[in-house]
Amino acid sequence: MVAAIGTSKEPLASITESLTQLESTVRCTDQRLAAIREELVTLDGQAIDKENVAAALAQFDGLWEVLYPQEKVRIVNLLVERVVYNTLAGEIRIYLHQVGIKTLAHQTASWPRTRVLHRNGCEETMK
Repeated sequence: MVAAIGTSKEPLASITESLTQLESTVRCTDQRLAAIREELVTLDGQAIDKENVAAALAQFDGLWEVLYPQEKVRIVNLLVERVVYNTLAGEIRIYLHQVGIKTLAHQTASWPRTRVLHRNGCEETMK
């Protein structure tokens, strides 16, 4: 580098310009990396885990029986992203929202506990 600089100002200007461009590239890359790390933290917080699924489903049967139709529609919309029917294969695929179960679990966790008397005479404590 010292030999390239020599006594001429042109190589020095060229090297300085290159270093300035590299510093700018590094700065932009660092900013993008920080943004990606923030996004990963956000996505990690939205991940579905077994505990969230189990908590939501454990409360679901008894709750479903006593819900108004409007609430049933809201819950299905919260959980189901889309339904695809393949007429040739006769198959139905149900795609779930990634955070739907977690959202449902958080919402139901704040509900007060209630005693429910079912039509069959069984009593159950629900959240």
